Amino acid sequence: MKTTKVILHTWTNASHIDDLNLEIDWPRVQKEIGEDCLRWLLDQPKEHCQLVLENTDHYDRMESSRRLVAEFYNEKTAVSYHLMWAK
Repeated sequence: MKTTKVILHTWTNASHIDDLNLEIDWPRVQKEIGEDCLRWLLDQPKEHCQLVLENTDHYDRMESSRRLVAEFYNEKTAVSYHLMWAK
């Protein structure tokens, strides 16, 4: 199956673009997507679903944006997610 991506949370790191500290505000993520949804995603087998951090640098603005994404590699798991958690 082709990978399916779902963007869970997006934020901007306006500090310094060279900052290698990849912090995720987990309480904020839990509040935004729901604690039950996050727990369900983390409990899935890694060959079916994984959480991935995507980083995009904006050199002209000296900031970077980051996204927490759920990648699905199994069609049944992706369908289950969409039926239970999709907005």
